[in-house]
Amino acid sequence: MSEKSKLTVYLIRKEINLFDDIVEEGIEKLSIDEQERIYYKKSYEKTPSWLKTFFNKSKSNLEEHIKNSSSNVLWLKKIIINEVERIFALSFGYGKHLLKKDVYEERFGIITALNLIGEKTIRTINKTSIGTTNKSAREQMPKQSGINDFGFDINSDLIGSISAKSENESIIEGIITGGESFSCSANVNQDNITDFLMKIYNAYTSDNYKANFSWVDKIQPVKSNGANEKLNLKMIESINLSEEKFWMAVPEVIDWENVKGFKISNDRNIHDDILINKVMESFKRPLDNISQLRSKTIDVISSLNEESIIRWKAIDCIYGEIDLDDKSYCISNGKWFEIDSDYVSEINREYLSTPISEVNFIDNPGLNEDKYNEKLVNENSGFLLMDKELIVYGGGHSSIELCDIITIDNKLIHIKKYGGSSVLGHLFNQAVVSTRLIKSDKKFVIKANEKINNHNYEINLQKEYEIIIAIISDDENEIPHIPFFAKIAFMHAYKTLLTMSVDVKIKRVKNVRIESNV
Repeated sequence: MSEKSKLTVYLIRKEINLFDDIVEEGIEKLSIDEQERIYYKKSYEKTPSWLKTFFNKSKSNLEEHIKNSSSNVLWLKKIIINEVERIFALSFGYGKHLLKKDVYEERFGIITALNLIGEKTIRTINKTSIGTTNKSAREQMPKQSGINDFGFDINSDLIGSISAKSENESIIEGIITGGESFSCSANVNQDNITDFLMKIYNAYTSDNYKANFSWVDKIQPVKSNGANEKLNLKMIESINLSEEKFWMAVPEVIDWENVKGFKISNDRNIHDDILINKVMESFKRPLDNISQLRSKTIDVISSLNEESIIRWKAIDCIYGEIDLDDKSYCISNGKWFEIDSDYVSEINREYLSTPISEVNFIDNPGLNEDKYNEKLVNENSGFLLMDKELIVYGGGHSSIELCDIITIDNKLIHIKKYGGSSVLGHLFNQAVVSTRLIKSDKKFVIKANEKINNHNYEINLQKEYEIIIAIISDDENEIPHIPFFAKIAFMHAYKTLLTMSVDVKIKRVKNVRIESNV
């Protein structure tokens, strides 16, 4: 048996058929024949920097023995598959960096791997929690496991790569990894690899993965520069036409009590929120390029000294959804995502069917959350203010807010000013955490009642509660319009809360804008 080769394989996009269109300019090349070519950068031995900075030369003369040399090799191979010519690129060392941008199929590795592995043979995943925290993580299990064992949420987590044991040993044995590329160790070399490449290509084109991993098609990041450019132009066109498909919001959780307002570069006014029409008015020339949104800044102005405490790029504050070439896309925190159209319809249908609270919330006359909560409580008997009443509970001195307002008829109201997916995701998660503790933990209930400190009312494990999610916004609809990823987070929280035997309702609190000038 020949020694195994470590392979990292990219599939070049089908519309590209010339080798030189794949590789960056100025790279050394070695032509084998019309179907095969090698590109490379010459390697030179260097002394590692840490050898000079850390080791005492008089004590340990290692410079003569320790050298670094990085290799950059890219091997390209043309193969006719089903009467169509496809090009494969095999990267060795740092060979990937010789590739031009947007030349390979971005899902080749992940789809190929999912078609070859078993449902419960996964060892490692790289994931990103999109929309709410945008947190990236790499998780590894000590044994082969299923995707649910990793705490992976198929509705809100995006998979970057996966390592698992192949179950199709006729193609490849052992652990394989799929992301943008497909990686494995195989008994093949330059002379006999054609059959192997045809087999993994057939795996890539199979739909078998949908039996166990259909969720992978729900949400995909748009990585192609060309696709991003088309989407950016479509978005700019829509904004200029005032189609109301895009809007702006704070992209992260902020302490509204310490915020006077927001200042847009090239605009002297301080605004009480981030409005897309105000941002558009601040441009010296009409919006026609995405670079304008990337260079435009928005500052959070402190209520204490009127200085900037946070600065964002305007592009990171834009949210919205759009259709292009019969596909659905959304933008969140400056990044585009392709969303399965059926999934978009499903989430929107579920969100719009959420029961609306019958509580008569007063309009918000330009107040921050804290002041609005106080005003709402003062104008409604039977409302108890719990905002900022943090309950220290659990390990690490964790602080939990029961809710913003609790009513004597067992309504727990969670209120937040409209914001991006991460802001609203924080609100939804707060409702889930506090409700779970109320329904299951006697010690937490005791601590919560100490904070309520009202002899006429207390919570307990047996009461039936209604959870109300109230969002302060300019929306005219009773169910507020929120970013798509926030809808996903809301529906996840909604379904989780229903399992706790509570009613869940939503409400829009009308925001009455008051502009202030410097």
